[in-house]
Amino acid sequence: MSNLVVKGNTTVCGIEVPIVYGGFGKDQKVMLAKTVAEIHNKKLGHINELINNNLQHFVYGIDILDLKNDKNVALVLNDSKIFTRHSINASKNIYLLSQRGYTLLLKLMDSELAMQQYKEVIDEYFELKEKVEKVENVTSKDIERLAIRMDGTFRRKRETASITKMIGKGELPKGRYTYKQITNITYYILYGMNAKEIRDYLDLGAER
Repeated sequence: MSNLVVKGNTTVCGIEVPIVYGGFGKDQKVMLAKTVAEIHNKKLGHINELINNNLQHFVYGIDILDLKNDKNVALVLNDSKIFTRHSINASKNIYLLSQRGYTLLLKLMDSELAMQQYKEVIDEYFELKEKVEKVENVTSKDIERLAIRMDGTFRRKRETASITKMIGKGELPKGRYTYKQITNITYYILYGMNAKEIRDYLDLGAER
C-alpha cells in the first residue's frame, strides 16, 4: 500500500475536510469514511455499517482499504488530528475510499440529497481542487513567460490589424508582412528585443 499523505484542508459542501492522498497509489486523491460521514451529515458508525453490509460490492485495494491495523497510517492520522489515538484504538474499521469507492458508497446511500452533495464533492474535492493545486505549483518564471507571450500575442494581433488598415489607406506600400516581421516589430516596441533575444533572456532555448 502506498503511504498516506495529508496535504492540509479544503472546504467541501461548506465543511472543512482533510486533503488525503495515497493508499491506492501515489498521488491519488482519496477520502476517509469519516470525511464522507461529516460531509453527508451521517454518523461514522452508520457509514461503516453500510460498508460492512455491502463489502461484496467493493473491490478491496481498488475501491476500499481498511487502515485499522496499519501503524504508519495511524501515526499520520493522529499527527494530522483527523483521529485521536483513543479513537483509532476504539475503531473496528478505518475505511479509506478511492473516487470509485466513494461513488459506489453514494449509490448504496441512495438518497436525493446524497446525490446532490456527490456532485459538489466531485467538483470541490476530487477534480476542481486538483486543478487549483497544479496552478499553485507554477513558478514566477513560468508566470513571467506566460505574461510576455499573452501580452505579445495581444499586441501582435493589434499590430497586424493596424498594418492591414494602413496598407488599405495607402499609408504603407503593399507587400508581404510576415508573422515573424510583425512579431519582431511588436517585441522591439514592447521590450527592445527581438524574439531570439527574448528567448535567450528567459532561457527558453530552442523553444518557438
